Amino acid sequence: MKRRLGPLGWATRSLDGFLKVSHFDDFLARIHHAGRPDFFASALEQADIKPSWADSCLARIPRTGALLAVANHPHGMTDGLVAMEFLLRARPDTLVIGNEWLARIPGIRPWLIEVDPEGRSNLAGTRRALDHLKRGGAILMFPAGEVSSLRPWRRRVEDPRWSDSFVRLARRTKAALLPLHIAGRNSGLFQAAGLLHPRLRTTLLLREFLAQKGKVIRLRAANPVTPTQLAQHPDDAEAAEFVRLRCELLPRRERVPRPAATEPTKQAELIPR
Repeated sequence: MKRRLGPLGWATRSLDGFLKVSHFDDFLARIHHAGRPDFFASALEQADIKPSWADSCLARIPRTGALLAVANHPHGMTDGLVAMEFLLRARPDTLVIGNEWLARIPGIRPWLIEVDPEGRSNLAGTRRALDHLKRGGAILMFPAGEVSSLRPWRRRVEDPRWSDSFVRLARRTKAALLPLHIAGRNSGLFQAAGLLHPRLRTTLLLREFLAQKGKVIRLRAANPVTPTQLAQHPDDAEAAEFVRLRCELLPRRERVPRPAATEPTKQAELIPR
């Protein structure tokens, strides 16, 4: 990894220790050595990250047909690992749209549709996503395109504006949209660095990923948005905001008292039986 860091290649030993590059290299080596077919479960186990969701959320994943799952992006790499482990429980045909950083993780390529975050060379990735959905497959994507960060004018940590590209993709393929919400946020150091410069924030992503060690990451799923429901929002930007709102309301709904007993959350097993 250190040889591939581009602008970080000049890092000194002390900077390497702060950014946790060597620790991340060790994580990659453990994944490679494990060589398990259940890649995402293995990666979460090696990172000592424990995903958690309710059985009712798992039941909301359509078992057949084109499906586009969209999620908020509070942490970074952790989000992709947790959401993919969740979706693969019900949809073994799930692929994830991600960038070159994800592509560097050994073993992930069979599930990865690689895109350029700068948007310069995404034609091949877009075609692959379209073909997969038209064949009735499932795809995970993060419409924010970057990790949640502090928005000073709103006094909160949140995703930037979601791209409406996922809406156009769903319309073209008649895919159902599954809103997912991943709980949590990165550290105060990460948020402060982003206020100085976005690239400073990016350099801390490996450190933030490794800081998730020992934590439980909670995922929630809403009911799918059907093509018919999506058609009721003809403007793509407005439709994207509608789906994002469905995602953001998920944790708030659980805070509202209900007359019936709620289902206890079940922590996902890392290794499927």
